[in-house]
Amino acid sequence: MNKAKVLIRGASGSGKSSLLNQALAECGIQPRGLRTLRSFQDGKEQGFDMLALSTGTWVPLVRGLPRQPKRPDHAFFDAFALPMLRGELAGDGLILVDEIGRFEKHEDNYLKALLEVWHDSARPSLFVLKKEHLPFNDMLWDSAVEQALTIDLEESTPLEAGQSLCGALMDAPAPRVFLRVILDTSGMESAEALRLLDRVCQWLNSHPGKGLGILCDERAEMLHTAAGRGLVPVHANNCEDGLSLPLFRQYQEVRDLVLTARSLQLRDAQWQALLADALRQKEQPSSADS
Repeated sequence: MNKAKVLIRGASGSGKSSLLNQALAECGIQPRGLRTLRSFQDGKEQGFDMLALSTGTWVPLVRGLPRQPKRPDHAFFDAFALPMLRGELAGDGLILVDEIGRFEKHEDNYLKALLEVWHDSARPSLFVLKKEHLPFNDMLWDSAVEQALTIDLEESTPLEAGQSLCGALMDAPAPRVFLRVILDTSGMESAEALRLLDRVCQWLNSHPGKGLGILCDERAEMLHTAAGRGLVPVHANNCEDGLSLPLFRQYQEVRDLVLTARSLQLRDAQWQALLADALRQKEQPSSADS
């Protein structure tokens, strides 16, 4: 992986998470770092959580009703976010920090730590900024234009942005076969849908660069959970969009595998065989054999 420095910014709902998840999956990169995720209880949004990617541990960031002003506790970043960030920096690899915005704007210690990561030439880093006029965000964006890849999702198509992002992260050739795993969890109980999601994520994480997970559901809770786990969320009404999702890199072969509740009935060995068979390329007779 390149020693890339990348900034992505866009308004809420502009597709930052989907772009990021797809590009990382296609490049086979499992980042370390912090993600900010919507939190739900009984299907209702209750605020945001912060997730540490290398450990899967999370802490509540803010709580409050949707579309109402929210602020984290004044001690949150020093007590929780900063130690979590340092823990993520203990290992090698790409550091991802997303949704940097107004919650952090007065957190000097945390912002100083982010700057140290950004200016560490040996550490590839990818920051996702909320497109808000904030001193830190504006300073980072303006200073990075000449020395890093900057992607504004209001100025680039998703395909253009994804190709640029993959190009910055990787210089290795794409693998021959790539599997799109479409999880159709519509109509499934939440617990079942989460079991299927966990099973697919385990396989994808153990086969980096071999596949992309796409979850189709109508529940906001499931869609946001999928995005936080590195999958591309697609509303159930548009599930066919997952089958036609354009890839950012070039692959000689692409396979599609659609999974439903029936997939949960498979034993572990059957599950592994199903995915291995989907990935295995068909042997084509050579011209010399014909």
